[in-house]
Amino acid sequence: MRKLLLLLLVCVSSVTSSFAQDCTIAAPLPYLEDFSNGEPACWEYENTDAAAPEWAYNDGIDLTGDGTNDPFVGLIPANVSNRDKDDWAFTQKLQLEAGTEYQISVDYNSLGLGNAIANENFELVITDAPNSTATFSEVIGTYNDILQQGSFPGSAGDNVKENAYTAQESFTPTTSGEYYVAIHALGASGDDSGVFMVFNTGVEEAPINCDAVTVPYFEDFSNGEPACWEYENTDTTAPEWGYNNGVDITGNGTNDPILAIIPPNVSSEEKDDWAFSRKIQLEAGTQYNITAAYNALNLGNVTAIENLELVITDAPVSTAGFSEVLGTYTDVMQQGSFPGNNDGNDLLNQAYQADETFTPSTTGEYYIAVHATGSSGTDAGGLLLFQVGVEEATGGCTAATVPYSEDFENGDPACWSYENSDNLGPEWMYNNAVDIDGDGNNDPLLSITPPSIQDFPKDDWAFTEKIQMEAGTEYFVSAHYNTLNLGTAIAEENFELVVLDAPNSSATFQTVLETYIGVTQQGTFPGNNDGQDVESQAYFTEKGFTPSTSGEYYVAIHATGSNNQQGAPLILFDVAVNDTPIGPDCTEAATIPYSEDFSNGDPDCWGYEDTDATIPEWAFNDSVDISGDGSNDPILAIIPSNISQTAKNDWAFSKKIQLTADADYQVSVHYNALNLGNTSASENFELVITDAQDSGSIVEVLGTYNDILQQGDFPGNNDGNDLESQAYLAEEIFTPTTSGEYYIAIHATGTSGTEAGGFLLFDIAVENFIEPGDGELFIYPGTVMSGVDANGDSVAGYNTSQVLSWTEDGGITQIGGLAPGNGIGGDVKISDDGNTIVGPYVNPDNELKEMSMYDVPTETWTPLGGIGGENDGQISSAWGISGDGNTVVGLGWLPGSGAHAITWNEATGVVDLGSSVPDRSTRANGVSGDGSTVVGWQDSESGFRQAAIWVNGVQQLIFFPNGDRAQAAGAISDDGVWVGGDGNFANNFQAYRWSEATGVETLGPPLQPGWRGATTSLNEDGSIAVGYYRPQGPALFGSGFIWTEALGVTDLNSYAESLGIDTQGIVMSLPLDISADGSTIVGAGRDSNNQRVGFVLKLAPTILGTETVTSIMEVTYYPNPVSDILNIDSATNIEQVAIYSVTGQQLLSKALDGANTVDVSFLSNGVYFVKAFGNNTSTTFKIIKN
Repeated sequence: MRKLLLLLLVCVSSVTSSFAQDCTIAAPLPYLEDFSNGEPACWEYENTDAAAPEWAYNDGIDLTGDGTNDPFVGLIPANVSNRDKDDWAFTQKLQLEAGTEYQISVDYNSLGLGNAIANENFELVITDAPNSTATFSEVIGTYNDILQQGSFPGSAGDNVKENAYTAQESFTPTTSGEYYVAIHALGASGDDSGVFMVFNTGVEEAPINCDAVTVPYFEDFSNGEPACWEYENTDTTAPEWGYNNGVDITGNGTNDPILAIIPPNVSSEEKDDWAFSRKIQLEAGTQYNITAAYNALNLGNVTAIENLELVITDAPVSTAGFSEVLGTYTDVMQQGSFPGNNDGNDLLNQAYQADETFTPSTTGEYYIAVHATGSSGTDAGGLLLFQVGVEEATGGCTAATVPYSEDFENGDPACWSYENSDNLGPEWMYNNAVDIDGDGNNDPLLSITPPSIQDFPKDDWAFTEKIQMEAGTEYFVSAHYNTLNLGTAIAEENFELVVLDAPNSSATFQTVLETYIGVTQQGTFPGNNDGQDVESQAYFTEKGFTPSTSGEYYVAIHATGSNNQQGAPLILFDVAVNDTPIGPDCTEAATIPYSEDFSNGDPDCWGYEDTDATIPEWAFNDSVDISGDGSNDPILAIIPSNISQTAKNDWAFSKKIQLTADADYQVSVHYNALNLGNTSASENFELVITDAQDSGSIVEVLGTYNDILQQGDFPGNNDGNDLESQAYLAEEIFTPTTSGEYYIAIHATGTSGTEAGGFLLFDIAVENFIEPGDGELFIYPGTVMSGVDANGDSVAGYNTSQVLSWTEDGGITQIGGLAPGNGIGGDVKISDDGNTIVGPYVNPDNELKEMSMYDVPTETWTPLGGIGGENDGQISSAWGISGDGNTVVGLGWLPGSGAHAITWNEATGVVDLGSSVPDRSTRANGVSGDGSTVVGWQDSESGFRQAAIWVNGVQQLIFFPNGDRAQAAGAISDDGVWVGGDGNFANNFQAYRWSEATGVETLGPPLQPGWRGATTSLNEDGSIAVGYYRPQGPALFGSGFIWTEALGVTDLNSYAESLGIDTQGIVMSLPLDISADGSTIVGAGRDSNNQRVGFVLKLAPTILGTETVTSIMEVTYYPNPVSDILNIDSATNIEQVAIYSVTGQQLLSKALDGANTVDVSFLSNGVYFVKAFGNNTSTTFKIIKN
């Protein structure tokens, strides 16, 4: 230490003097002092504590090790005990201007003395005098506990100078004047003193940040020439806009800053000059107030008559892509006196005030422009601008409340906004210049109209104003819309109905309520004032939306283009948001079962055709008491006005109904005839299936009914002998060859005799036709039947104490193990061959509960282990077993806390599938037939249990199309293609199934409104699903369902009863498994006393159109991708193959007869599923055609 001190002190004594400099003059900016020119001129020092050490210049030591001494200013204590410091170093004085931001920088370091550790402190200060008692003093930075950084003596890259700290602060003076930068050394933090060194000090103007400012924004030029403003002299002649603060306008003795355009003489009356504010960030859909204070200035004896515009642009040029004139101000004359007399009658105090509003349709950066356009007269005047301001309008675009409706009757809707995402024409526009309906008055609408049919692409959004919605409340979003054919082209427009949390396509939250494809023109254009125009015949849609968070939302119509690459307009007549539904959505097909008895009024979405264009016509009627019970009875009827109107050719079409190919449907109708006066009715009609609501779209005539006489009395006497009680019943079977939307049509064809009668329709219904077959229900009180083998021969389950096995011949056998529940995790499942059961069991070696397997032939349990953790005496639990019996899946407890999904097979033992979210749990609930695909759940950061699949150990999470997470998965088909799970808020808590090809498919609607559902099991290929819907509370108190594409969601009890199966007074509320062949369903239910019962429901093997499956066929196939010939090899004789599209459409069914090759050259490029059958087995695999 003594040597180091001696060296430093010697270096201090060898300082060199600097040349004399005039220190009365402020240093110019930018200022930098790095001491390279010797002791800094005009610096001053103050030893406030009057004790050593003191600031001193030093250039006598090589700090960097490069052979050259390095200058610095520092404080060097005589020994380590001199730790106190109160010493100031002041730079040369600097001229700084009010309102200007400056950057102050200092490079510094500390240096330990001997073995002591330097731990120095200082402040960076701005003063107005070079002393610690200066009138103005502002600490702009405090730096504590500064340790030595870099080595001493140093080497290149490792020394106290190159590794110095840098202090960088900013300072904006409020008053122009002379200032000093001061480094105030405060001493050491520890017990030992160190050296404090400053290597350079700099001051420069901070670079001007011209990024967009946010509102409110106000510029009155009081801080000098406005930063980031720009000007354009469009006519390239004088005068031009300029800043001026050299004139006292008010007469109060102080100059007033302005922006002005002053001609050099009165003859320079022409002006085309722009002043653009700095850019300002504005949000779409928000209304802003734009203000400006301005005046004119007479030149000499002439009178100024100036003109200007207040403009919004998206660039600071007159040719900006977006430019909107907010206000035009003409013949502006000088208001107030100039010069002023400090009496309030000057140009500033008497200035004009422009106050305009602007609502951007697109979020972005905008500029306020003042465009001077010249003088009205022959003499020029000056134009003065005193201030410009932007702020969000109060009482402008505040959130609307529900109910909300916009039908454009009040003009271009305020606070709506638009986004042209593809930056191409056309764009959404308001239009009130066309008489749509033909009534002589123009009709307001919003439309996106291409200039020609070639302009078919669209990616354009129309956003409503913001609407306040509350979490958990269901809202109904509706719109009337249509399209127009352009020339001979047929419109087929596409769009989406969307809810977002911001009026732009990149909004953080957005959910597509519905997608509309191929919308065609409905109605005539132009209209003839007959109700058949495109507005009167507009489509109507209404969709439900339940926000999970209260807040402000926007409804958007997102035009996505044409379905046939021919451009056409998309027209919007209104948008509404209500808390109750306001109308039907006829774009959405009804599902099976469907019925209409007219009790709710004129039926929604029905259509009628008066083919013969003569009366009578079909009409709804609820004004007659048909039965005689004192209440009017609703019907659909065609009643002639007199008996001579015998001819009828009139159609009544139901709403459209979704039907599935090859499924049998029963169509039923109750009808009757009505005598008119003393005549006898003798009516004829046809029961018809169509694929559109017109007589030219007949698919099949199901039945023809002739000579229908009145059956029953009219009017009725409330004795059961009326027309409705005695109505005829027509029942026909329809089996569509193609899945799609169909209509039931009643075609009235007239009278057989010479006198007309009336024809009455009381109801119509469509339901699945199920041929009753053999089946049986087995019930076992106090049990749960939770697993079934491939063909329903063997079942596994449990009672309150142990695991059970069941066969139809042998009944129930208790096989030991533990019953799940009451603190014991897991489930009981069985392999496809019925030889292996998994469930909880106590390992006798460690007395811990483990995931275990039971071998049925040998009647032995085998514990399978865990992954090192334990919870309440349990280390693992089984939740599923593969169809081939080789893979067991479940949950293993981790050491410490938490659990992970696990798998087990004989080759690998227990495998931890891990968690993709740190410190969160996972569980495996099911596994495919071959053990390659596992399903279960992954806890998210928030604890949400998201559906997860693991394919060969690699996790994938399941999401809805809008990005919402799907709830836990609990079921998987044997072929590994389909997954089932619990519903959540994203699909209104409805059960679902999922495949990689289709994404999430909701299985609904619920069996009861508001009930929540889950899919619990799938058959071998996922074509049959079982599960439950329940109210709030245990699932045992809900109802079980069975689902196929043809059936839809059907109550399991109702389904069994339709097959003639006695349900014995129980409710099968919780189906838990279905056999691979679909013939057997097992689960739990409740009896009439709400006590738990286990059940085994045996169905006839052909009821669901399934085959007996004993195991999954193993195949190899090549090449993949394939272009023409696909080879399929298997140890099993392959009898037949079928090829399906990713949407489930069958494209090929072919018997192979041992050839084992399939020509796929006819397929388009893409992904397909191939299903191979043979020897009562099957398998499904995916191919890529290229």
